Amino acid sequence: MGRTFNDTFEINVLDETYVIDIAELMLDLRIDPVDVGEDLRNQPGSFAWVAVLAAQADYEAGRAKQSLAALRAVIGKELHAENEGKGRADRMTEAAVDECVTTDEHVLEMAEEYMELARRAAILTGLREAFRHRKDMLNALAYGSRQSQKAEE
Repeated sequence: MGRTFNDTFEINVLDETYVIDIAELMLDLRIDPVDVGEDLRNQPGSFAWVAVLAAQADYEAGRAKQSLAALRAVIGKELHAENEGKGRADRMTEAAVDECVTTDEHVLEMAEEYMELARRAAILTGLREAFRHRKDMLNALAYGSRQSQKAEE
């Protein structure tokens, strides 16, 4: 349980750049059994912030995926145009064109960027779900606390 996830990255939300520390967000998931009320009061704001981060990360990953597809299409179109003027023996097969597109330096760079953005989105989506489960646990703990107080009266 003492493991920490060491990862930080920047994300833009409403024209502001924030440095996101995943380990810090994971620490925010902890519940103080002594003061569940404080955690309950902070939960909506924490959940909303992580939900915004997850949505923004998902948006950025989607844009990168769209840009990657557009780049692949442009390079493929250029290769097909070059292929048109060649004789039958010199023409590239469709598989060779696809291979050239896939191994293009710019495509590889953009694919790497997309994968990193998708990884961030997945991490933040997981954290959003963890905060949702945290809320359920806080409610259960608060209910249990109220029941034990009633029993003591």
